[in-house]
Amino acid sequence: MNETYDEIVAAVLELPLHKAVGIGLIDANDPARGIVVEVDDRNVNPLGNLHGGIVPLLLDIASYLAAAELFEPGTNAVTASNSISLLRPVQAGEKVKVTAEVDRLGRNAFFLTARATCNDQLVATGQIVKAVILDEATIEAVDAVVARAAEAS
Repeated sequence: MNETYDEIVAAVLELPLHKAVGIGLIDANDPARGIVVEVDDRNVNPLGNLHGGIVPLLLDIASYLAAAELFEPGTNAVTASNSISLLRPVQAGEKVKVTAEVDRLGRNAFFLTARATCNDQLVATGQIVKAVILDEATIEAVDAVVARAAEAS
C-alpha cells in the first residue's frame, strides 16, 4: 500500500467501473482538483439525465482523490459514510465537474465536502467520511512496538 499519489490516481482511473462511467480528471497535473464526466449513454437514466445512482460514486471518487493527496506512507482510506443531496438533473451532452475538499482531518478519518457542478450551477453536494486504514506491514510494525513495550514493562 506504499503507493505514490500518482500510482493511487492511476489505479483509481483504471478501475473498470470508473472507466465504464467515463470518469476523467479536471486537471491531469493536479488530480486533487477533481473529476469530470460527460453525461452520455454510459451513465444516463431512461429520462436521458445523469443517473442519480452514479452521483454518489462521483462525489466519492473526488473525495478520495482529495484525501489521498494527504495519505501518510502505509495508509489508505475507505468510505465510512456519505450523505448526498441531488439538487437538479443534468441532461445528456452536458459535462459535470466534481470537486472535493478536506474539511477536517481527524486521527482516524477524513471529513470532506464534495460538490458537483454543471455550467457553473450546483447540481449535487455530499458530506463524505473516509476512514483511515493501515497496510499489513504498518499493522505488523505497530504490533511489534506494542509487544516490545509489553515485554519491557
